[in-house]
Amino acid sequence: MNINNNGAVDFNAVKAAFEGCYATMGVTCAEVGGLWDGEKYYSGNGAAATPSNAATMYSAAPCVDASTSTSSDDGMSAGAIVGIIIAAGFSVLMLGCVLFMIKQEKAGKPMFYAIGTVKPGA
Repeated sequence: MNINNNGAVDFNAVKAAFEGCYATMGVTCAEVGGLWDGEKYYSGNGAAATPSNAATMYSAAPCVDASTSTSSDDGMSAGAIVGIIIAAGFSVLMLGCVLFMIKQEKAGKPMFYAIGTVKPGA
């Protein structure tokens, strides 16, 4: 695209060329956005964009990323949920064991004692 070129500049082709480079540049369409006039995205019959073909429609609205999902599947996978449930259950079980050991210690019946000593009350 030559800035001094007196020929027609195809707005849609230039926009598509830029949008085709977004992935290489590491940006998304949502990050770039579009041309906004305060009420809507610029668009028109193409008179300013392609003087040689006034019937060409153009839109300056932001593109849509191919990787952008419009579905509501933003949740965790079933494996992650099962893993969290198992970890939570194990944590509750270990907390119960610790609380039981504390209770036994306070009652004078320790669960762990030095080897070679006689267990109290035996």
